[in-house]
Amino acid sequence: MNLFYEDVYSQHLTTINGIKFTRREIDVIACVLNARGTKKIAAVLSMALRTVTTHLQNIMRKIGCNSREGIIDFLEKSSEIVFLRTYYAGLLAEKSFQRSLKEIASLEVEATPSSLAVYCEDLALKQALCCHLSSHLENLGIRSTIQEEKTSHKKKEPTGLQILFLEKKEGVIDLSGSQDYYEAVFNILKKLYPSPPLEGIIRRFYNKEGVPVTAPPLLTHKKIAVVGVLGLLVCVGMVFAFIKMNAGRPSGLSSLVHTPRTSKDDRN
Repeated sequence: MNLFYEDVYSQHLTTINGIKFTRREIDVIACVLNARGTKKIAAVLSMALRTVTTHLQNIMRKIGCNSREGIIDFLEKSSEIVFLRTYYAGLLAEKSFQRSLKEIASLEVEATPSSLAVYCEDLALKQALCCHLSSHLENLGIRSTIQEEKTSHKKKEPTGLQILFLEKKEGVIDLSGSQDYYEAVFNILKKLYPSPPLEGIIRRFYNKEGVPVTAPPLLTHKKIAVVGVLGLLVCVGMVFAFIKMNAGRPSGLSSLVHTPRTSKDDRN
């Protein structure tokens, strides 16, 4: 749930079918898998068109093909294709989040608190915040020091905003209800920027992303219901087609059902 696309690469995508790829090549491969053209890839990755073309040529050379279809054929034969889709979703989420941070940075409101006490029950989420929160806050011009309560006794020179993860949740920012890393960060930013425009930025972020942005895309309940209804209609149609096809035929299953068996006494 809190696995960043960089982590997906380092843990699952450094090699595909035994071939090594750089992270930038994986960026391009993920875009190709999701049917993105060269111009769109360049826009998504903030990359020059010529650079995209160079990466595509290097990827084709490594794989031994000469087309995008060849790249996709190669990927479809690999078990890493699921991770590539997760990687792409995470890549788009991070790009969208960076845009949201730029919007927040443009607000004419200064971050007010000089320190924050935070409680986070999810250990994976806490680890993600400890690893990535400082760099994201730096995009807002906020320097920060992040520590956990059990290690706060260590002499670490504080810088800027102090964020301390506590073991108890009374009277602190409780992140237990946060569904993913980005929601947790937005909950922290609400304390730093208590202004209505921030809510609009958050809504726009989730309206674009649709589902928890660090998670792989899942079927919603509405989609599951639609798929179920369509499946039922197909089954009903097949039953009616079978009945129509066998109408008037005394053989097979219908003869067993509709033709009564007669004994020797009945025939006499």
